[in-house]
Amino acid sequence: MKALQLADEGIAWTDLEVARQPSGDCSLRLNGAAQRAAERAGTYELALSLSHEGDLATAIVVAQRTMSSEVHDDLPVFS
Repeated sequence: MKALQLADEGIAWTDLEVARQPSGDCSLRLNGAAQRAAERAGTYELALSLSHEGDLATAIVVAQRTMSSEVHDDLPVFS
């Protein structure tokens, strides 16, 4: 949410979906406001890492975006 500048605006939990691939790997699907924000930011890949132990779970997502003049200059650059 921080990478897509949605921390203040927020999104519905249904806008983020973890999907399991046939290989067993997981990926993140974006819907609604999250998908629109990713498109606006020029995001082309989301790398998802999941972990759990007992009742605790964590997820980390790394967003990669294109470096193009079409991308809004006011968005942060991730390197």
